[in-house]
Amino acid sequence: MPRYLLDTTALVDTSRRRQPAADRLRTLVTLEDQVGVCSITVGEFFAGLSPQLRDEWWGRLARLHFWDASRESAERAGAWRYDYARRGIILSLTDTLVAAIAYEAGAAVVTSNVRDFPMPEVRVIGI
Repeated sequence: MPRYLLDTTALVDTSRRRQPAADRLRTLVTLEDQVGVCSITVGEFFAGLSPQLRDEWWGRLARLHFWDASRESAERAGAWRYDYARRGIILSLTDTLVAAIAYEAGAAVVTSNVRDFPMPEVRVIGI
């Protein structure tokens, strides 16, 4: 069964009904596939969400799978950030953590910012 970890951009695009992201995400959620979030994406998303929408989105996200960072994924994220910086590619810690969580969960990252996830070990789906 395919697994998908939503990046914050996927959630933001969906909440703002941006196309084609909103339709693509709706399709993923209605399939029998496992669609999930992690603490990084939930935290970033709620940091920009108005109080009036929090209950609605809490309910929506509660229906998704939840994968969180392990010690191994945190170490992998830090190593990727270090290694890419030495090649002149600056990645955020939040993006490398999302990538490492997805890698560990065997999930593809679903994002509007494909370039933020250059790791060949990580499957990425642009929306």
